[in-house]
Amino acid sequence: MTPSLNDLLDLAINKSIFTFPGIINQLFPRRLFNKIHALILVEKLNSRHTKQSLNLTVPFNIHLARHFQVRRQSGFDLLIHGSLADKTAIAFSDVDDLVILNPEFFTNYRVYVYSLRQLRKIAVLFQRFDITSHHGHWLVPFWRLTRYDQSQIPVTALRTSVSLTKPLHLSISPLRKSNYHLVLKNLVTETKTLLFALENHRLNLFTLKELVSNILLLPALASQTQGHDISKIESLRELPHGLSPDFRIAVNWASVIRLSWPMMPTFRFVNYFKWLTFILPDREIIAWLVKNISPKIDLPSQYLLSPINIKRLINYIDKLYALH
Repeated sequence: MTPSLNDLLDLAINKSIFTFPGIINQLFPRRLFNKIHALILVEKLNSRHTKQSLNLTVPFNIHLARHFQVRRQSGFDLLIHGSLADKTAIAFSDVDDLVILNPEFFTNYRVYVYSLRQLRKIAVLFQRFDITSHHGHWLVPFWRLTRYDQSQIPVTALRTSVSLTKPLHLSISPLRKSNYHLVLKNLVTETKTLLFALENHRLNLFTLKELVSNILLLPALASQTQGHDISKIESLRELPHGLSPDFRIAVNWASVIRLSWPMMPTFRFVNYFKWLTFILPDREIIAWLVKNISPKIDLPSQYLLSPINIKRLINYIDKLYALH
């Protein structure tokens, strides 16, 4: 099966350099660059602009740029959105970004190599900020802004974003139909697996973070799938109508866990794994180690979700996906 452009970009920027494909790409970096270059020619020829365009002004945040050691260059622009951007970050917060890959990234080999090194270094620093973070960079080539798929990062989430490279003036044309259904399907599958693990006391701090994040994202994603332009924060402030009582209980439970994150068992112990970010140059390997080495936890009684609620929630999530 021929890899897509998304697959190749993810391999170049996010995937571990210690896997077999990663080692090959380290030994022969121009080979992957040429593959990416060939695919973008085909995609750009077939791309069409959408009519509706949204203009966003994204201010430059020099303090975050210095903290994450982002250097000004031409290969990419890096946006931070969410709690870190609007200064509401708490202990549970991780770094949510969007990396816009500029024309020079695809046409200038030196810029491409320098950008890869920068983005991998920044990803490790993001992991140092939150050692239980379970995702890398979110990537978008510059021409896809004219046909922007909001299932990746909704435009509404970018309205309060800040730039770590330079002040930006973006023109984004969202697709009328984004791939929300595919994202919802993947999220439902992953959430069910994590709920079974919760029921059987097989979660650790890393996987608990995944479960809580997924549950808090589901209300917004369900609304976005129906065409509503709503952010995660807005959906949590006013939960959509039609949600089952068990799902509301789960959202409230996840909100309590989020606010009480430093109180969770093994929180201090797991945070000692941040020393890995000083010796390993690979975010994905660091995340894999934290996920697999962190000890299983038993939540205190005040933070438990009852087995009955878990089973009802699993059934409701299945229905939620079937409805959308």
